[in-house]
Amino acid sequence: MLPTFGDSGSSAQPIVRGVGVLQSVLSPDNATVPTIIDGVPLTGFGSAIELFILEKVEVLRGPQGTAFGRHSTAGAIIITTAKPDAVPERSVTFAAGDDGYWAARGVLSGQIAEDVFGRFAFSYRQHGAYVDNEQQFADDIGESQVGAARGTLRFAPNGATEVTLGANYENDDRDTSSVVQLRDRNTFQDTPPFQRTLAGTTANVTHEAERFTFHSVTGYQYYDAEFSSDITDGYVFEGVTGFPPEFFIEIRDEFSDDIETEMQLYQGLHLISPEASAIGRATGVVASLNDFSGSHSVRSNFFVTSSGDREIDLKNQSYAVFGDVYVPVGAWECGLGARYSYEIREFDGTYIGTGLPDTVPVFVQDDRETYGLFSGRASIGYKPTEESLVYASYNRGAKAGGFSRSWNNAALGVPEEPYPQTTVDAFEIGAKGELMGDRQPGRPRPSGTKSKMSRSSHWTPTPSPSWSKVWIFGRAALSWKARHCLGRGFSLSAALGYTDAEITGVPAGNSSGAEKGNDVPNVPKLTVSLSLDYRNNPGILGLGLGEEIAGFIGYRYQSERPVDVANSFDLNATHLIDAQLGLSTESWRVYAFVENLLDETIEQQGAAITPSVQSVLTSRGRTVGLGAQFVF
Repeated sequence: MLPTFGDSGSSAQPIVRGVGVLQSVLSPDNATVPTIIDGVPLTGFGSAIELFILEKVEVLRGPQGTAFGRHSTAGAIIITTAKPDAVPERSVTFAAGDDGYWAARGVLSGQIAEDVFGRFAFSYRQHGAYVDNEQQFADDIGESQVGAARGTLRFAPNGATEVTLGANYENDDRDTSSVVQLRDRNTFQDTPPFQRTLAGTTANVTHEAERFTFHSVTGYQYYDAEFSSDITDGYVFEGVTGFPPEFFIEIRDEFSDDIETEMQLYQGLHLISPEASAIGRATGVVASLNDFSGSHSVRSNFFVTSSGDREIDLKNQSYAVFGDVYVPVGAWECGLGARYSYEIREFDGTYIGTGLPDTVPVFVQDDRETYGLFSGRASIGYKPTEESLVYASYNRGAKAGGFSRSWNNAALGVPEEPYPQTTVDAFEIGAKGELMGDRQPGRPRPSGTKSKMSRSSHWTPTPSPSWSKVWIFGRAALSWKARHCLGRGFSLSAALGYTDAEITGVPAGNSSGAEKGNDVPNVPKLTVSLSLDYRNNPGILGLGLGEEIAGFIGYRYQSERPVDVANSFDLNATHLIDAQLGLSTESWRVYAFVENLLDETIEQQGAAITPSVQSVLTSRGRTVGLGAQFVF
């Protein structure tokens, strides 16, 4: 169990093959890569959650408009939690390290009654501050405590019907939502609080008939966050204004207090052909209701249009119907899918000003927009061998427009215009292959190399509502994975990825600073990962059944990447080394770990305040610790 580091507790913004949110999520419906757990998409601001007791994680590339509809214009992250069964599972894990890190995790699972199975799991971790704060009497920044629990009940009264109920709760308490500072400098600011609560329930019902499988998925999620910000870090504004950092201690009217609440109800009904069917078919209907409320109080003499009190309510409704078919013909395989979505966006806002020049005292806006969206896919592939595939595909993703939760124009008395809907057309031609070789046949321990390569060119002209129809063009993607068994318990894994994405069109008068030919922000061209794993059963230590020594050392690299659409500056390249070594039996395990061995300051995000004042969001440095797990 390794610690996580440098994470913002407010949101998660995945980018897949160069396509994603360019700066920030404008509204709950503005994500491009949804996180879907047990069939239920998470809310827009509640997707950065604790993940544990998982069965499978899938990252689907490209628009997934047929199966997953809205939000999935760049792909989707599909997470399946582990289902309880008759095999009992009881364990508890503890870990502790430097800089105030410690964590605990436990699971209790097994059969409750005939055809009834249950699992309860919990997770807790905390970490001390990792950014020095040089403002007098202010605490250092980065301390966090995150606790989560998940419960699952599975009913399997017969071989054809199964009902799985899940519930989760999480509390995230830290001293700030994100640590923003000048590059290569400490902070000089107040230490504001951040607290977030997540809760949710899911219900999956599956019934297998002779000609089809019926699947119903129901989900409810609740998100609540309260956080404050000191919006005039002394060092940042020293660079902007020339005043010494101590000057900004005396300015008490430079803060932001926020309260956000989001609730979402989701229902999907699907009919799926049996796995044994020669032709794969799926059809279904989906409905989703989302209600986001925000209370934002900002006082600032530097950011005039942000100052004031805003009460915002965003209501979003989504209804969709879809169908998908897959037909194999000899060595050929063809696929076709379509989806229609009807979206309703409602905005209700009240603004009360603070009397600053050129701002209005009060402003109210009540607005409503509707959208009809078509998405789908078409593909054809040929398999020269069982381990290879040559294919061509077309995928369309669509995302409704909507209203921004920031409501920046309210201070000027100007109605917030809805951002436009997004359509993504992705064309891909590629090949996938798998190679296996046995370097030392006849050895009792498997030895050889297994590799997978995916080479493709894809074009995704993507109008982004965040930047008024800035167009993105992705091309020439290459990924390669390999695992080599070295023998004597060692194995080597490697992966390589290359992505090239650039902006190819910018509307006249656009104020974002984007230019044609600029690289898409936050997308490294090159990513590399290497891992050396060791696993052996020496059987000579006399520790009992299941005696094993296991460990790994892993290296991850990503190249420099631009910080924004204007390519104001590049975030530093990242070099991460993690390692773990443990000794275990069937009833216990002890291990040592290190994360970020090189103690690098990793720049996750950034912003150009002025051309010469560059701020970054950094992650924590090296963590070294010990852990133990006990199985009962």
